Amino acid sequence: MNLEDVLLRDSRANQPAATDVAEGTLYYVTDEQITEQSRSGSWVDYSDSGGSGITQLTGDVTAGPGTGSQAATIANNAVTDGKLRDSGALSVIGRSANSSGDPADISAGTDHQVLRRSGTSLGFGALNLAQAAAVTGLLARANGGNGVDISSAALPLGSGQITFPSTQNPSADANTLDDYEEGTFNPTVTAAGGASGQTYSSQVGNYVKIGQFVCASFAVTLSAAGTLTGIVQVGGLPFTSLNLTGARWTCEIFWATLNTAVLNVQAALLENVVAANLNYLVTANISMTANTLAQADIANTSRFVGILCYRANA
Repeated sequence: MNLEDVLLRDSRANQPAATDVAEGTLYYVTDEQITEQSRSGSWVDYSDSGGSGITQLTGDVTAGPGTGSQAATIANNAVTDGKLRDSGALSVIGRSANSSGDPADISAGTDHQVLRRSGTSLGFGALNLAQAAAVTGLLARANGGNGVDISSAALPLGSGQITFPSTQNPSADANTLDDYEEGTFNPTVTAAGGASGQTYSSQVGNYVKIGQFVCASFAVTLSAAGTLTGIVQVGGLPFTSLNLTGARWTCEIFWATLNTAVLNVQAALLENVVAANLNYLVTANISMTANTLAQADIANTSRFVGILCYRANA
């Protein structure tokens, strides 16, 4: 402070007696020092440099003791909630960026959000439980009740449901269930050497897939047989069969309206295909010596119904 800027100038010699002035009246003693009357009636000096100076501050903010320039310090735990700046509604005060700097309000925009780190920022949002570090140990059920201990062998399902993604995430582990799916498909009448010109009065197909296991039911009725080259087949199965040399999956077929009298019809699905060959017997036998259905055996309104269970490639 430059004491020369103060209007009243005086010196210690011209200072009135303490009893002659009102308490709190300031007088100059020199260009760098002020004398003030204290409550006790004595005079206290304040100086820019030198002199007695402010020797000590006490309370929440402390300084000194000492003379001249003194650093002020805020006492530990001295700043109460009431002395902090106001925060925004439904927010916390902090630093959202991955860097040091001034704090700011971090606001919760909608209900049911949690404060979490996402990438390199901190904010309110949904918790992604798919992340590896999101959940460890016991995963609690919503609204109370039994939790799910993901480290144990037992998996209690209070909801009674397990959801799999629409696109399978296949696993090579023999003990890992990686898929469940229910759906429909359109079965066809085709042939191993090629087929064309077929039309249908009815095509119904349904399947359930659990892991690699597929159970497909079908009912297909022709309205025109078209051209069939080679072994006649039921095609359009929903998943390709397992590519395992020598593998076979078979089922009995209900049939109607063939051109040939047969004893039974059987579907045989080979490896790595989506169509099953149709075989038949004409007489009872002690061993399976089957014929294969061909173009001549199929009428324009032939019908085939069956349930074929097999192992898929994935």
